[in-house]
Amino acid sequence: RKNLTILIVGETSRAENFSLNGYPRETNPRLAKDNVVYFPNTASCGTATAVSVPCMFSDMPREHYKEELAQHQEGVLDIIQRAGINVLWNDNDGGCKGACDR
Repeated sequence: RKNLTILIVGETSRAENFSLNGYPRETNPRLAKDNVVYFPNTASCGTATAVSVPCMFSDMPREHYKEELAQHQEGVLDIIQRAGINVLWNDNDGGCKGACDR
């Protein structure tokens, strides 16, 4: 039996505005009705997708992230694919910014 894992990334979303994180207004109704794993204690690497996505999928902590180094190192998606797992990237915000297309 094959496994399917879906990862939803809100790389520039404000966690304090997520109802999944305790915000009083219902802001994530579709996510809330599914059996999701929510990671509340996270922080984005920046306020723009072009910065956040490559950083999030690199092996560097955000405090030490450097794009010049990350471009020449394997990231999480590279390692997953090298392990023989198929990765399909879908987005609605202009691509993976280099994190998925190596």
